[in-house]
Amino acid sequence: NSVEIIGEGAFTGCTGLTSFVWPEPANATKMTTMAQEMFMDCTNLASITLPARVREIDNSAFLRCDNLKHVYYLGTKAQKENMLIRGSNGPLLDAAWHFVDPALTITAQPKSITVKSGARGTFSIKMKQTEVSYQWYTRPNGNEAWTLMDGETKATLTVVGAKANNGSQYCCRIANLYGNHVDSDIVNLNVTLDVPVVKTQPKNTTVKSGSNAKFTVKASGKKLVYTWYEWLADADGWTVMAGETKATLIVPATMAKNGSRYYCRVENGDGNAASLEATLTVTPVPLSIKTHPKATMTVKSGSKVKLSVKAAGPNPQYQWRRWDDEAKTWTDMDGQTKADCTFTATMADNGARFCCKVWDADGGEEQSREATLTVTPQPASVQTSPKNAKAKSGAKAKFTVKAAGPNVEYQWCVRADENAPWAEVDGATAATYTFTAAMAYNGRQYRCHVWNADGDEWSAEATLTVTPAAPKFSTQPKDAKVKAGDQAAFTVKASGVNVEYQWYYRTSKEGEWVLMDGETDATLTVQAGEDNFGWQFRCTAAAEGLTVDSKIVTLKKK
Repeated sequence: NSVEIIGEGAFTGCTGLTSFVWPEPANATKMTTMAQEMFMDCTNLASITLPARVREIDNSAFLRCDNLKHVYYLGTKAQKENMLIRGSNGPLLDAAWHFVDPALTITAQPKSITVKSGARGTFSIKMKQTEVSYQWYTRPNGNEAWTLMDGETKATLTVVGAKANNGSQYCCRIANLYGNHVDSDIVNLNVTLDVPVVKTQPKNTTVKSGSNAKFTVKASGKKLVYTWYEWLADADGWTVMAGETKATLIVPATMAKNGSRYYCRVENGDGNAASLEATLTVTPVPLSIKTHPKATMTVKSGSKVKLSVKAAGPNPQYQWRRWDDEAKTWTDMDGQTKADCTFTATMADNGARFCCKVWDADGGEEQSREATLTVTPQPASVQTSPKNAKAKSGAKAKFTVKAAGPNVEYQWCVRADENAPWAEVDGATAATYTFTAAMAYNGRQYRCHVWNADGDEWSAEATLTVTPAAPKFSTQPKDAKVKAGDQAAFTVKASGVNVEYQWYYRTSKEGEWVLMDGETDATLTVQAGEDNFGWQFRCTAAAEGLTVDSKIVTLKKK
């Protein structure tokens, strides 16, 4: 409301203007007259608010404002009667006049509140007027500047109690459409903080080395966070124990922990509290081997060996060893670091000696008694020799051998007949040998050599008998219907070994078949003419001495 002058025709023709609020001016001597043609032709203006200071409305100020329905006047009826309204302002005179009190009245002030930390509290304000807007403000205390609270534009403000806003102050500014505003009383937020209190202290604890020590703290308060601290016996200060964030602390006890101290800090958003210290006393447990490996053990080559030892003491560690005859010393066995030592025996292990070194974190160390291993050989042996086999040419042939023994390896051999030398079959190194039979293999003999580290054996030989397989048509020729002078094609396809084709023709159904010289392809091409329409054709497929004829087809005239 700092505007003091609005000129003649200021809003003329503003058809988008639907309402206008003219607040009370800051300077009472200004803005007493509405200029000529100020709202002329504002055809969508429906309402206007006029201040009490307006004494005169000049000519045509509301000319052709035919949609003007309401006038909100901030003065009295008597002041309105004394207002000078000049000519061509019929829409203003025809509108409904409403006499409005622009003053703002607070009927219920907000009150200071006290809430628990984490709880919600509300401040509320009530107004006599309804057409008002609200904006809440806050400050940390009475000496700081006010800060606008974004989004807090209702008659009720809700806050959550926390340590950060304990003692904060709040007030609300209420405004109306006429430029007036009023501020509420200043109120305080008092927060009852939920500071943790340690109710149960951790206690001094004595445990044996190798077991677990437990320290527990109990505290009051919500959303508690626990942090444990440790002061080792040989350290010079407290250190945070990473990951130890529960009410109970578990400590694996070793002699190095003897005399260490522990305490817990408990905290939440409102504060923190520290427990008393507790001391850990660790008593030693002597390391001892309770069960030694057996002095002697006999196993077959290829079988599993298991050596075992049992030890008592704090977290015993194991390392199995083997006697090195050349170096005359015990050597560590790679990966054998458990109470049980397992491996697969070979003849190289026959007579080997073993023992286990055991130690703990407290410095104790012992070595088990020796164990001697005896390994008996288990050479590969043939249990079932391959059997004679029959197969048609082009089909699969299979020979199988069964062998006993650990880690058996295989090599198949072949010879043309019983008088020929044996030769190894490349890649045939499994218990079963499978291959495609051919007539050239008829009468061949096969046997398998099996072996392992302990010995070997040959299977008996088996003979393969191969019988020829007649070819078989998978595609038959079809009748051809063409015009004279065109070419006709007849096509066949047959399965078999090295299939050969030969085409034949005859001039009639009763005629003799005639071999077609040079026509030995799967497709026969014939030049059609008046002289050969009605001729018939067939193909003979031959493989390994056997033949088969295709169906008969005819060359027809189109």
